[in-house]
Amino acid sequence: MRQEKKTQSRAARPLALTARAIALALDRRAAGNALLGVAALIVGAVCAALAAAAFAFAVSGAGGKAGLAHLCAAALLGAGAQGLEVIKWRLHARAEQALERALTEKLFTAGLNTSAGASVGAQMQALADALVGCRLMFQHGVFTAPSALIGALAAAFVIAAIGHAGLALVIVLFAPAYVAASLVTARRLTVASTRVAAVRLKAAGRFGDGFVNREAINVFMAQGFLAAGLRRALVATERVSNLLSGLRAQASLAAIAVFAAALLTSFWLAWSGAHDESARVRAIVLAQVSLMSLLAPLEFCAQAVRDLIWARALVAPLGWLMGAGEPLAMPAREGEGAAVELDAVTFAYPGRGPILRGASLVVARGQFVGVLGESGAGKSTLLRLVSGALLPQSGRIRFGASANACVRLSAALQEPLLVDDTIAANIAFGRSFNSEEMERAIACAGLERLIAGLPQGLNTRVGERGALLSGGERQRVALARALLKPASLYLLDEATSALDPAAEQEVMARVAKAVRGVSSLLVIAHRASALAGADRIVELRDGVFVESGARLC
Repeated sequence: MRQEKKTQSRAARPLALTARAIALALDRRAAGNALLGVAALIVGAVCAALAAAAFAFAVSGAGGKAGLAHLCAAALLGAGAQGLEVIKWRLHARAEQALERALTEKLFTAGLNTSAGASVGAQMQALADALVGCRLMFQHGVFTAPSALIGALAAAFVIAAIGHAGLALVIVLFAPAYVAASLVTARRLTVASTRVAAVRLKAAGRFGDGFVNREAINVFMAQGFLAAGLRRALVATERVSNLLSGLRAQASLAAIAVFAAALLTSFWLAWSGAHDESARVRAIVLAQVSLMSLLAPLEFCAQAVRDLIWARALVAPLGWLMGAGEPLAMPAREGEGAAVELDAVTFAYPGRGPILRGASLVVARGQFVGVLGESGAGKSTLLRLVSGALLPQSGRIRFGASANACVRLSAALQEPLLVDDTIAANIAFGRSFNSEEMERAIACAGLERLIAGLPQGLNTRVGERGALLSGGERQRVALARALLKPASLYLLDEATSALDPAAEQEVMARVAKAVRGVSSLLVIAHRASALAGADRIVELRDGVFVESGARLC
């Protein structure tokens, strides 16, 4: 029993976290639109119930002016109910659009600041799924479910007020019974929905892998290999989706059976409880019109229940974005004697032996320290630990700043991130700058000749991932970006590996001259030419740092 409650709690957590995120994302205007929509919903439900009662009186009466008045009232009230329905959905659309914008920004920002091991395609699909799940929760929680409940209560109240308590009871019981029938396959729906969401992410991951790596795929003519993997993922998606749609159909059939039972019961009560022909006709018409008017909102409500199961599966993979996961964290900012210090740091990836084994390293303020090592030695892991993308399993990383100060880091990596924008935009990367700062960064990275030879200069677009530039040019742009940002510690991870040794040595000598004495520089490299001008060179060997004794000038 305890295990079952724990499982239910875990299942409810993604929905609770998402509901909280939705509530926080709604601004005042969107929340106001949502409340006005609910008000229109309530008034519309009352109008619909009164229209049904007026119509029943009209068709069961003796005719004349009274019957015509009832018919006119039924028409006007019905039109009013439909008009309020339009207003409700218009207000709902406004609130939903504002919600979608706010949630998209939240998910994007949270995704950028959180470590995730999935492929880009899978992450994009997960973000899109989460938005769909949030919209379903908002739509059904605020509008669909209340619409059915309020409609049933309004109809029951009107029917009871004109003396048909038995019919009113049937209406009241019909609504929850209809919705409950949609849950007959709830457990299997939950399992199937989770499986569908998972295989959709896998298919999207295959799709994204193909587009991100299309250059290599074309070189190796491996389109068939990637297409085969995508096909398998799509077939699995289709198979599980068919299972899901079958389960939803079974739930719909159960709900239809409840509707038939309620209709038969109401007809029997109307027939047996009436005292004359006119009252019998009025009761039957009223029962039929009331039940039929509730059928659409109740089907929406039953659909809402099934959609919430689906929404739970959609948002579950991104529970960490709603506050269930760990954000990227910076190491401790303390200590006075060093720019950064690793003290007996140990780190291992899951399923692998330790990359760092009690490693210690001190980078003094204003010092240029180079780190050499073979491939797989853990050099890039070192950079990710210092930047805060990873946290050590033991030991500490301390920065040379007071506890209240903000450690300013800047970095350039072997695989530079360039967006499809201009060279200037990729160097600035959202930072404000003056022309002198830009010129210094460009000169230090050795980009003057490239920019001078381009017709549009700094306003030249680089293409997707910098495809219109060479590998060395992309690295120079990324290096200029890193140097444009004022920092107390610069981290370079094979940032000039695409340059030839002579150009690499020249660029790194410029970088060392530009930052030495003002900031510290931690450079990771395979080649000694990348460490020109370093104050110290250490080697990462067997998970620890070993002084190489070399010094290049």
